[in-house]
Amino acid sequence: MRINKLFQLLLAWQLSASVYACVDGHDGSAPLEQGRYQVSRIECDGHRYVLRFDKKNARTTLIYKGVRQVIDDVPVHQSPVLVDSAMWVRLLPLEKQPYLKNGIIALTLARKSKVGSTGQCGAGREVDLIIFDVLKPRVKKLSKYVLESCLDSVSIALDGARILDAFSVENGELVGEYDDIRGEQGVKKKFLP
Repeated sequence: MRINKLFQLLLAWQLSASVYACVDGHDGSAPLEQGRYQVSRIECDGHRYVLRFDKKNARTTLIYKGVRQVIDDVPVHQSPVLVDSAMWVRLLPLEKQPYLKNGIIALTLARKSKVGSTGQCGAGREVDLIIFDVLKPRVKKLSKYVLESCLDSVSIALDGARILDAFSVENGELVGEYDDIRGEQGVKKKFLP
């Protein structure tokens, strides 16, 4: 009788461990400051995904299974730091990663809109959603979507701090609802790999 009870407890523990196999590295994968770096991380099924943005040289590195690969290297004069947008160099939270079980990760990258412009977009930002396959020998970019663009009049969220709220997962696919795409409001778009 005792062995049967012990077996049931062990089975329940294994089931609960598999349910909670994917956890955010911290508060919804929000970027954390670590010296000159900003780091966003999530963990799933024993795998850790880390996105590290070097604020000094505007280089973004994706780290998976101990391998580091530069995935974005914008010129310093277009650094998102210049337009207070480094917070958008980040991994999406786990609940907005429907393709992760297939080794496909979604993240956002940002940069300053224009250099040397005196117009409104000179201080604007460009934010893209990028989807990568991390199971390839070298991380492979599968797709890129414009989320916010001062240059192209695109905004997924009128309040830039609420960009993540515009994302949802529907039928196993990542979906975004734009506030404005070149004058058209309320556009819903699928973000497929």
